[in-house]
Amino acid sequence: MTHDDMERAIEFVLQQQARFFETQSGFQSHLNKLTDAALTLTGMVGKLAEAQIKTEERLIQMEERFDERFIALEQKLSQTDDRLNVLRDIVERHILGHNGKSHG
Repeated sequence: MTHDDMERAIEFVLQQQARFFETQSGFQSHLNKLTDAALTLTGMVGKLAEAQIKTEERLIQMEERFDERFIALEQKLSQTDDRLNVLRDIVERHILGHNGKSHG
């Protein structure tokens, strides 16, 4: 191999190394962007998980309040039934009392 051939070979190797480093630099840039995107997504997933936990806590509280209100409503309904039964008894006695007087 002549001196010129050797210089051309060295020049070729240096050019190949330069291209390799350029390519590697591009890959590093893409890797950095992907890393940033992954960090952003991780943060978003964390916030979503926190929001889900808060939503579940609120749902549990709402269910508890609903249960309490439903029980109170059942009690009120039972009281209303009792009052209607008393009123019905009074009306029946009144009607029977008038029917008894008018026939007697």
